[in-house]
Amino acid sequence: MSIDKMSFVNIVGKISDLDETLVRTVQCEMFHPENVENDAKIDGFTNLSEPNPYTDVLNKINQILFMLNIKPRFEDYHSLELDDGNCRFVDEVFKKITSDTNEISKLNVMIDLMNQSLLQIKHMSKLSVNIENIFKAKYVDVRFGRMPIDSYLKSSYFSNKLFFFLPLDKSKDFCWGIYITPIKYSTETYNCFKSLYFEEYCIPDYVRGTPQFAISNIEAQIEEEKTNLEHIKSSIDAFKDKNSKHLLQLYCKVKMLHDTFEYRKFAVVGRKKFHINGFVPHSNINTFVKMFDDMSGVVVESLSAEENNSHTPPVKLKTCWLFKPFEMYVETYGLPRYKDLNPSSYIGLVYCILFGIMFGDVGQGIVLFITGLLVWKLKKNVIGLILTRCSVFSVLCGLAYGSCFGFEGLFSNFWRMIGLGSIFPFNILESTNSMKILMFSLILGVAIIIISMIINIFLNLKNHKIGNALFSNNGLAGLTVYGGSLIAMILMIVLSINVFNPIFIVCAIVFPLFVIFFSKPLSNAIDKKLNNNNKEKLEKFNAIDASFDMVDIILSYFSNTLSFLRVGGLALSHAALMLVVIKFAHMAAGTLLNPIIIIIGNVFVIGLEGLMVSIQALRLIFYEIFSRFYNSDGKPFKPAKVVFEKNSK
Repeated sequence: MSIDKMSFVNIVGKISDLDETLVRTVQCEMFHPENVENDAKIDGFTNLSEPNPYTDVLNKINQILFMLNIKPRFEDYHSLELDDGNCRFVDEVFKKITSDTNEISKLNVMIDLMNQSLLQIKHMSKLSVNIENIFKAKYVDVRFGRMPIDSYLKSSYFSNKLFFFLPLDKSKDFCWGIYITPIKYSTETYNCFKSLYFEEYCIPDYVRGTPQFAISNIEAQIEEEKTNLEHIKSSIDAFKDKNSKHLLQLYCKVKMLHDTFEYRKFAVVGRKKFHINGFVPHSNINTFVKMFDDMSGVVVESLSAEENNSHTPPVKLKTCWLFKPFEMYVETYGLPRYKDLNPSSYIGLVYCILFGIMFGDVGQGIVLFITGLLVWKLKKNVIGLILTRCSVFSVLCGLAYGSCFGFEGLFSNFWRMIGLGSIFPFNILESTNSMKILMFSLILGVAIIIISMIINIFLNLKNHKIGNALFSNNGLAGLTVYGGSLIAMILMIVLSINVFNPIFIVCAIVFPLFVIFFSKPLSNAIDKKLNNNNKEKLEKFNAIDASFDMVDIILSYFSNTLSFLRVGGLALSHAALMLVVIKFAHMAAGTLLNPIIIIIGNVFVIGLEGLMVSIQALRLIFYEIFSRFYNSDGKPFKPAKVVFEKNSK
């Protein structure tokens, strides 16, 4: 449950070494840059504000890769120099590929238009006259198109109008034809055919001769343009096969130079020197410093993050491999402060235990494990790793319950073999055991809440916030009320020992609640006395607000504890759902439906119950644990680096 220690680094050197210094800090991927504070500027240093000289060439290479359908990826570029020859090569390739791509687009558009024209002219194949002669008549308006069959039948109602409609082709739904009308009746006729839903098709100027000749001519043009299109595509493919590696090397080289140049904004310069500062993980500090041993003009000074007062150290979580996937939940909620602790292992353990209790089944646990592995292997999704961890606890709890794919009371021989046959398997559907699992859920919840309060006290003491550690509802006063009340209730219920006497009530309940009520002024007083509140504004005390807060605090002690009953409730729900599945399967015993019901029932329960259990465990983590000690305003550790592939971290 630790956070990687950081070292604060100051880098000062000759301005001529700035670019090489930035390249090394970026390539090592362990330097988190910070903006240099104003104290450096007072000494004559100023920020660099220059346009990036590599932006234009990078944009061109990106467009080239896009047009060639080459996915950006890393290709070793260290033997490549971005000289004038390579820059000219990029310009020439950009012009050529852009020209070829535009030509391909034009050819595709032309082929599509000719195909559309061909489709329409085929409807005129019954005509034996030149098409251009029809549509270039001087004294009549001639239009070609189609109308619905129903509209064609209705056109006879317009027989008194001065137009003639010649049907040329028909389908089930439409009739294609030409209407002819004198020029002076053109508008009136147009409106008539519009009311008949007539769709006009314009015949392009390049259509010549009879429909049969035009069809043959257009088909020949289409084939010619397709040949040109394939020739250009073949040329591009040949260029791509020959130059893709070189283009990727150029991309990586330019991307490195471009992104490295962007980090110049973190440097200040003056008197022919530059100044950069930032953070490096303490475990890497020696390696980082040695990187600049061969640069005589560069000096690297390091000190611990605690000695630095100008910048807040970034947070890099350090978690054991078993619970590392649960860092995702921590990052979703927000990173902890640098001086706090990393709760990933704690919440990972709690999450797995809660998941296992609510989803205890050996067979289904194995299915979840396989599913998690597949999700991780195929999708590289961290949810898959979380499933593999949770599934182990599902299998363990399934052994305790004696449950495998819904069949209860199994593994008796195993438990007898290790001498625990009198306790396990623990069938939670038995009436006495059902109450026990609910009570166990409450006890587990109490333990989690108390541990979270202890963590809160520890963190506040560590950060010298004595007032919060002693007087808050999650501090020592709250722990006394909560823990004392529960201990007294357990003694009275289990051992019939009543400790609720006046002395106990005053010391363990009344006095701590009084302290919590006045926690703000008490915390302000003690923190002010210890000089720990210089930077933070003191909280004002309001008796009315404090009264409402007290009611909420007292109610929350009960509600937060009772919320853990859901753990036992979902465990019972899971067992009950599988009991229903097995009952249905028994009804179909001896038939093919029996295994089908068992398989479908298990798949349904794994999907439904698995989702409910995951959400409930996550809810308890966020509301019952994080709310007690967690401050999520940490600054993430973002080392300077170049990302060559899209969607990579």
